[in-house]
Amino acid sequence: MVADRLGQSAQVVISRMKKSEWLRVQGEKDVRLSRWAIVLIAAMASLVLLGLSSLLAVLTRDDHPQVWAQVAASDYPNCRFGVGAITNPITTYPITPMRFGWYVNWSAPLSPIKPAGVDFHHTIRVKQDKSGSTYLPTYQITPTLGYGAGELGPIVAANPGSVWIIGNEPDRVYYQDESLPDMYATIYHDAYTFIKGIDPTARVAIGAVIQPTPVRLQYLDMILDAYRSQYGISMPIDVWNVHLYILQETVYSWGASIPPGVNVTTGMLYTIPQHVDINVFTSLIADMRTWMKERGYRNTPLIITEYGVLFAADVLAGYGFTQTDLDNFVRDVVNHMNTATDANIGYPADNYRLVQQAAMYSLDDDSSDGSGGFRWGSFLFRSTWPYTITAAGLNYQSIAQGLAASVDLLPYMAVADPQVPIVPPGGSITPTFKALVSNAGNSTMPVSTTVRFFDVTGGGNVQVGSDVTLAPFGGCGTVREASVVWPDLSQGWHSVRIEVDPADQIAETLESNNVITTHLFIGTNAVYLPNVQR
Repeated sequence: MVADRLGQSAQVVISRMKKSEWLRVQGEKDVRLSRWAIVLIAAMASLVLLGLSSLLAVLTRDDHPQVWAQVAASDYPNCRFGVGAITNPITTYPITPMRFGWYVNWSAPLSPIKPAGVDFHHTIRVKQDKSGSTYLPTYQITPTLGYGAGELGPIVAANPGSVWIIGNEPDRVYYQDESLPDMYATIYHDAYTFIKGIDPTARVAIGAVIQPTPVRLQYLDMILDAYRSQYGISMPIDVWNVHLYILQETVYSWGASIPPGVNVTTGMLYTIPQHVDINVFTSLIADMRTWMKERGYRNTPLIITEYGVLFAADVLAGYGFTQTDLDNFVRDVVNHMNTATDANIGYPADNYRLVQQAAMYSLDDDSSDGSGGFRWGSFLFRSTWPYTITAAGLNYQSIAQGLAASVDLLPYMAVADPQVPIVPPGGSITPTFKALVSNAGNSTMPVSTTVRFFDVTGGGNVQVGSDVTLAPFGGCGTVREASVVWPDLSQGWHSVRIEVDPADQIAETLESNNVITTHLFIGTNAVYLPNVQR
């Protein structure tokens, strides 16, 4: 039966709203709790949440940091992990125990729902125009780039500092936001410059490809090359974004197909069992980070806006996989993304982690496959009353409960302004010294922290300037800047030690990385060399 269903899916492959049409398969069987059990659980959860809400109403982080830490440790928004909400508002479901720190719903509303510290990443939908199979030199974008009601301008203005994802799977032919590489470069440029013109603090993310395989990295290379050719600069990307599924790449069959503009007919020919192979999953993450480093984007965060088990549980059962196997795969995936680091390719601001954020697909896409089953696996809740949590949901909740809240502050980089300080013989200069301080934990720090600079040249230990205070900020590699003016530096080497949280007021998972010592050379002559880039 499973083989027949997969055979029937070869010509089209999955159809769903806001999600690629890849595989025509059924979905997993939900955990069938009785109606009375659900009502009882919902009532108990309401009482618990009511009590917690009352407590939070009288607490502030600054006034009661120790109490706040205890509250946050019970259920807190974990910035590393989010979810894709497809059917109902996220507040429909009892998500607090799942500790989501953010979510997407593949849209860009003016006032997104943000329950209890859960952030929202906006998605701007795009698509190149076509006439039949011919690509046209025009595109569609939603919301439109304008300042009227319902257009993007007021939405950006109302959501300062937000993440804006430009398109969803532009590499997916026929469905989603299909665009040739040169057109996507144009779309990205138009959206990026429009958004930044309104909110310079906005973080603009590239649209995710389905998976970072060689043929899709080739598609991304073509986008980068097209951007440089059109605008004469490297593509400015604040956040790299990718989906991470494991699907075969071939035309006219199930899977991810081949990106538009890439002149091949096959890519990776993954099998169905490989869809839940943790070794393939981890290697794709490493490949993506390696590719980013080679193209100058190592110091850019990487988010995964979709991952999970797309194949339905009964389909995978035909290949010998049990629900326990699927649960273990998701557990291994989450644990890897939570902890995997690499000093050569990882993100320095996040203590060299490979992945900064990842969102499970999906919260509630329990759509039908048309033959009595579900289309997907790994949806966490049923989308209709009584909104039953599924086996996948119970597994994910268990995983999330095992991830403790954490803060990890580190001064990971220091720079001088000017970067090449030059003085005449016998002269001096007063540069500004800047420290980039990040939080590599998964939670917002409970109180403000202090950054302190010391002149340690020649074995000295003299504080430079005054203490710098940084207000509480989030984790997952979020960066803040602290700076001091260092007066009257003469020619030669100067050394500075930078300490974060010198009084040890914030409990951190790693206390040994709060200090960095760096050096600055003041010269009398400079030789300027050409900057040659790919």
